Amino acid sequence: MAKSVKDLSEIGFDCGFYHNPIGNHSLIRYGDCYLVSFRAFGYYITSELQQYVYTPNMVLEHPDEHIFCLLDGDFNFVRRLNLVENTYYKPSEFSDNRTYLEDGRLCEWNGDIYLTSATFYTKDNRYERMGLEVQRLAIEGEEIRATHVWNSCEAGIMGRHKNWMPIPDKPFSFITATYQNGATMIDISTNRITEGGKCG
Repeated sequence: MAKSVKDLSEIGFDCGFYHNPIGNHSLIRYGDCYLVSFRAFGYYITSELQQYVYTPNMVLEHPDEHIFCLLDGDFNFVRRLNLVENTYYKPSEFSDNRTYLEDGRLCEWNGDIYLTSATFYTKDNRYERMGLEVQRLAIEGEEIRATHVWNSCEAGIMGRHKNWMPIPDKPFSFITATYQNGATMIDISTNRITEGGKCG
C-alpha cells in the first residue's frame, strides 16, 4: 500500500508548459535522481460531458517529442533535459505528415535506457496507422538523445500496439496482452511472439 501520493502535474510549469496539461508519467532511477518522461496534451477533457476541448494555444509544435526531466530522491524538480535528437521509424507514405509519439514507458536493459511509445501516423490530420516505437536514450549533461531501435510497423507487425509492457529482467521483451491464465509476449530482438506464457 502506498504511504503517500505525489502530484507531478506541476512539472509542466517547471518545464515551461503553461497551456497544455501533462500526464502519463514514466520514471526510473537514474543515479541519485529519477529520470522522468511525460506527454504534453494538445487538448483537455471536460469533467461533465467527457468531451475533448481544443484551443489554438494548445496546438503542439512537436507532438512526436516526449518531455524529459530529472527529479531528486523526494521527487522534486531538478532540471529539464533538452531533447537534441529524436529519430524514429516513419513510413515513406507518411513522410509529409505529422507523427504522434504518445504515452512513453521507460525501462532499462543491459545498462541502457529505453523509451517505448505508441506511434500514430496521420494523413489529412487523421490517424491512419498505429505502431509501437522503441528508442534508446542517452543523457549527456543537460541534453538527451532518443534514437530509433525498433518499430512494430517496420517489423511488419500491424495492429493496435499501445500498451505493451517491457519486462525488466528480459531484455527486449514485452507483454503484449494478458488473459485469465497467461500472457502473450514478444522478443523484439527476434520478432518472436510467444502465446500462452504463464503469468506469475
